[in-house]
Amino acid sequence: HDAVAQFVAAQMRIRGPRIPLLMTFHRSQSFESARLSDKIRNAFASAMSAAIVTGSRERREHFLSENYVQAKKMVRIPFGIDTSRFEPDAAARTALRDELGIDRETVVIGAVGHFRAVKGVDLVIRAFQQLAARSLPVPVALVVVGDGPEERRELLTKLADDGPGRVVFAGFRRDVERWFNAFDIFAHAARLEAFGLVLAEAMATGLPIVAARVGGIPDIVRHGETGLLVPPE
Repeated sequence: HDAVAQFVAAQMRIRGPRIPLLMTFHRSQSFESARLSDKIRNAFASAMSAAIVTGSRERREHFLSENYVQAKKMVRIPFGIDTSRFEPDAAARTALRDELGIDRETVVIGAVGHFRAVKGVDLVIRAFQQLAARSLPVPVALVVVGDGPEERRELLTKLADDGPGRVVFAGFRRDVERWFNAFDIFAHAARLEAFGLVLAEAMATGLPIVAARVGGIPDIVRHGETGLLVPPE
């Protein structure tokens, strides 16, 4: 599942050539092929691999552009989700909005993800504040599901407190599928994204999407058809 593990497995194949080797690659960052030594290591490991699986077109093209590997070995298999888990649930919607004290008229924008900069939760908060500052026909609220390091949590909390509009931090939730049902719109402003599984989860719950045009996201969201894509940042 990462370059070092692939390299170790490739060395094992020297002694056991019948052992099949499958590599999965969906990192959103590029540190594993940054140096020439990394590329040489990856070239050896890829030569010993039967296939390298990526989740998106962008990650496939990235791996091919950064490494010495046969294109025929690069296989794209989009991630799947359990659609019996992620589905519209009217009861969950009512219960969660009652729990949060949000009435039926309020339009709830939802964001799900960890708090590190790569997921862009800060961008969603800033965009929501610009929206909340307008004269709107209905009230709006932002609900953020997720957590992160204390310094990032403090930064985002302060950011939310310093602007208009109600922002609810729901924290990390194991029942995230229920929380999608509390939303009316799903926003995902990732700065880097290898695939974007939360988008597929939101769509399965019946939510319209607003997302950044980065990484594998355009594989999932067709602009103007299944959601809206916006420029990064």
